[in-house]
Amino acid sequence: MELDCIGGDLPQFQFWVNFEVPTLFVLNLSSCSISDEELSLLSKSCYNLKELTLDFCDEITDNGVKQVVKNCKQLRRINLMCCPKVTCDVVAWMVFARPSLRKIVPPYPDSSDIVRQRDFFLHHGCFVLRDEDYYHENWGDHFDY
Repeated sequence: MELDCIGGDLPQFQFWVNFEVPTLFVLNLSSCSISDEELSLLSKSCYNLKELTLDFCDEITDNGVKQVVKNCKQLRRINLMCCPKVTCDVVAWMVFARPSLRKIVPPYPDSSDIVRQRDFFLHHGCFVLRDEDYYHENWGDHFDY
């Protein structure tokens, strides 16, 4: 099952977290107003997530991301593009904490720390996208570099 909740608040959030949702595999929370606490609760309910998109979520921090990575043991892809309170340091932590991760869009893909470690992450089986990879993946040929 796949769910898109793009933008704004999650008004029925408390309803979601009172139930386990083991068949939710893809969740898009782009530009949502979600806290670390809500993200942690969500990851406990939707523990079989394989893909999570959190780009442009202004309130989440490294702590919220770490809770998701700990709780979602099958997580393969996570998008943290432009999450201002998430640091690039969490990327290395994620690669080693969750070996199932195969693709990460870091908060700032072209930061010098990420660029220096990209090959190292790839050696461990995880592709960390650059800005141009992200834009190409999302807009293909419609985006002019």
